[in-house]
Order: sequence, then structure tokens, then C-alpha cells
Amino acid sequence: MKKYDYDLIIVGAGIVGLCLAAALDQTDLKILLLDKNPFIDFNLKNNYDLRVSAINRNSETLFNRMGIWQDIKTHRASSFRHMIVWDKHANLQFNAEDIAYFHLGHIVEHQVLKYSLLQKLKLAKQIHLKEAITIETVNITDSQVHVQTPHHSFKTKLLIGADGSHSWLRDHLGFKLDENSYQHNALICTVNTEKTHKNTAYQCFTDGTILAFLPLKDKQTCSIVWSAPTEKIQALLALDETAFNQKLAKNLDFKLGKVNLISPRVEFPLAQRHVNSYIQTRTALIGDAAHTIHPLAGLGLNLGLADVACLAEILKKTNAAQRDIGLQPYLRQYQRQRYPENQLFINSIGKLKHLFSSKTWPIELMRQFALLATNQIQPLKQAFIHAAQM
Repeated sequence: MKKYDYDLIIVGAGIVGLCLAAALDQTDLKILLLDKNPFIDFNLKNNYDLRVSAINRNSETLFNRMGIWQDIKTHRASSFRHMIVWDKHANLQFNAEDIAYFHLGHIVEHQVLKYSLLQKLKLAKQIHLKEAITIETVNITDSQVHVQTPHHSFKTKLLIGADGSHSWLRDHLGFKLDENSYQHNALICTVNTEKTHKNTAYQCFTDGTILAFLPLKDKQTCSIVWSAPTEKIQALLALDETAFNQKLAKNLDFKLGKVNLISPRVEFPLAQRHVNSYIQTRTALIGDAAHTIHPLAGLGLNLGLADVACLAEILKKTNAAQRDIGLQPYLRQYQRQRYPENQLFINSIGKLKHLFSSKTWPIELMRQFALLATNQIQPLKQAFIHAAQM
């Protein structure tokens, strides 16, 4: 059995795990990325990926520091300069000009992000990637972590869990998790539209559902995220394509004219998750392994990337001072900085989900007042935009 020593092992080679490795590329840290799945050979000439994220300005800054943002934009990224939010009685419009920016964010496919990150990491001498590897055991002492796989034994100073919302590492190490269903499923798909989207993101609230049209690079193509109670999502999936297209266009008030489905429809359940602590002895969790939120504000991946930016900075400073990066005092800095901010967003999104998906008339009135008031009060509108960029 082969044995290896590393300064840092990251479990999970999704976007967040890849980002942490890429953010530490210029250090002398010896890093190993482990993933249970084989790495996909992406062909970006293929159809749009069903999974997209709204990348905010802070995440854009992180990608710029890694030197991959221009690569991402060259492949496929769609900036959006406007966002229109409405229900049947009120609407709210956000514009990049409100905060003197060129854009509010970018809609980027997950495959584009992963492709750009993998291309960068393939050139990194101190970063090793191992795919299709199953971890059997993890043993932690005060001085190091032992990770055992069927054919390898690894030792490291610090172990990072970036293996997603159903994190094996989180469960294996006994991190306490608070989990509550949003009582919503999300339906995602890609559509062509009769009218051009004009770099505008749309979100409407109707009949207890939340529907988002997110502009992609092609001016007549949008990514759809439709969240609703499970029975409504099942009913939407049961519709034939013609009926689904008609219902989709109608629910957007035909703002983009007729729509045509150009991808499969995929659903997944939505749940609020948050671990009680991001750290244990020589271990830390980042991204969805630590927290998940409803997609209505488009913040999920951005919160994970903020974890990366924070933890990477702490590890770089600790390593530069020739200190042990796995010691608790340094991990506590990450916990203190990220936990309260993520908890604030989780609580806020929970309240917004209740406000915008409720069909009871007092809450509908409150929602309409909130939309109208925010649209009329410029400082309040600017505050919302700035908060989404954090």
C-alpha cells in the first residue's frame, strides 16, 4: 500500500473544493484533492449545462485573483444588468446603474466553472488530483490526519470537507447538522425564448411558486429555476412539452414571448442545512457541506466561494508565518468570520421564502407593500443590491 504526506487534503472536487485548491496555488503547500467520482472531460461545445449559478462581484473578484475569470467569460458567461421581480400586484426593478456598476452579476454554467478550474489545476505542481477514490476511514490525532482508501494511505495536517450537501465526511466525522425541508422542490431546465432577454433576470411569484428566468449567453436562451411544493412540481413534470411551454410562458406573463424547452426537466428537493460548527480537530467544512439555502436569491454558490476566500486567506497567512495550518486557533478564525454571516443569510432567505411563496392574503399584502416600497426607496434598493454582492 502506497503512503503519501500532504499539507492539506480536500475531499470533494466540486466547484468549491477546486476553488480552494486553486486559491492556494501560489503557496508552497502540498495539496491533494480526492473525489469519489471520475473527472468529466467537458466539451463546452455541447448543450448548456442544466446547473447554473449567479456569480456575484465578490466571487468574480476571487476568480480574477486565480487568473481564470477571463477564461470563464471567454467560454460562456452571461452578464445581467437588470433584474425584475414581481407578483400579480406589484413589481421591483434592480439596475446595475443604481450602484454605478456595469452589471449585477453573471450567469455561469457549472461545467464552465469546473472546466476552467481543472485546466488551471492541471498546471499546478504542488496540487495533485485523484479521481474515483472511495475513502474507507479517517483517523484524527492532535498532530495529523490519516485518510485510508482501498489502495492508498494519506497523512495530512488539515482535512477539508467540500463534498457537497450530502457530505460523507461531515456525517462520518459526526458534525452536528440542523436540516429542515423548505417544503419545495426545484425544477430546472433550459429554454429558447421568442424575445431576447436583454441581459435581464426575471423572477416572479405566483400561486405559491417562485419562477426565475436567468439569461444565458445566447440572447434568446434562458435557464429556468422553478421552485414550488412537491405536488406542483410533479404536475409540471407530467405535462407534455407543448403544455409545459405554454404554462411557463404564461407564468412569466409572456414577457419573453413564447418559450420552447430545449433540455430535459430535472427536479431536486430543497432543504435548509447548517452545521453547528464548521470545524473540528484538524478538520473544516466549506460550501454545501456546511450550509445550503433556497435558490430564490441565487446566493448558494457565492456563500461557498466566500468560505473559500476567507479560509484561503487564513491558510496563506498561517503558512507564510511557518505555523501549522491545522491548529485550532487558525481554524477558529474561519469559524468566527464565516459562521455568523452564513447564519444571517440562511435566516433571511428562510423568511423571504415564506414571504414570497405564501398564498395567505395578509402575507400577500405584506409582500406587495415590500415590493412597492423597496422600488420607491432608492437607498433601500441599493442596500439590497450591495447585500447580494457580499
